[in-house]
Amino acid sequence: MKKTLLSLTAAVSAVLLVAYTNRTTSVLSGFETGTPEVKSISALAFGPEGVLFIGDSKSASVFAIDTKDAETVATAKAVEIKNIDQKIAALLGTEAKNITIQDLVVNPLSKKVYCAVQSGSGAPVLLKIDGDNIQPVSLKDIKFSMVALNNAPAEDAKDQRGRPMRVWAISDLNYADGKVMVSGLSNQEFGSTFRSIAFPFTNSQNQSSLEIYHAAHGQYETNSPIKTFTTAELNGKKFLVASYTCTPLVLFPIEDLKTGTHVKGRTVGEFGAGNSPLVP
Repeated sequence: MKKTLLSLTAAVSAVLLVAYTNRTTSVLSGFETGTPEVKSISALAFGPEGVLFIGDSKSASVFAIDTKDAETVATAKAVEIKNIDQKIAALLGTEAKNITIQDLVVNPLSKKVYCAVQSGSGAPVLLKIDGDNIQPVSLKDIKFSMVALNNAPAEDAKDQRGRPMRVWAISDLNYADGKVMVSGLSNQEFGSTFRSIAFPFTNSQNQSSLEIYHAAHGQYETNSPIKTFTTAELNGKKFLVASYTCTPLVLFPIEDLKTGTHVKGRTVGEFGAGNSPLVP
């Protein structure tokens, strides 16, 4: 009896040890240290432990970087920077007309703002805004992880109007439920694509092609990428809420977005032909 109890105690202890280990393992444990080759910054999103995801269309990759900015702050500092484009340009030694602000995100832990900027030379720059202070974020010798997108458009691929398709390899990204969600284009027959990638990164990627009805164009479309998206729960069901240029608002059931599926969205609104959405 005593031997049985000892065996049972050992088994329970082992289970508790595994559970504790799984619970306390950092998402940073598999990161490498070095300088990621970020060629462009198309979109930004924050994940757990202050991890910042960088969507890089030029390299058709998603980078996860350790910002070392994981201290939780209860109240955010007020941010009101007038002529921010001019101040960023001055910081970079150029004029406002020579820069493009690609994306802005807020670290949910530190409440600091991160800003992606493309300079006139095409070089990507990552900035951190803390109150009225703007400073560059170095990507040299940092902890990071990355994943290359499957079936990305070729670097020289053009659409029917002769425009490069690679710039739309990543149009937006977000993080939820342990996954990095990426919208953009692929090299498949139906180009509009939604990817769901487990994080920490593995070799597995869920990829669905998308179809929408574009009322302003009066037709169904499969090659227009989502411009920006979020997720929402409606009547107990999770949806991808997607906005497109020119400007349908479309719902896709999350449960339908599985590997190899072709999903038709439900258009629920139009906000004016010729416009481009900033948020869904």
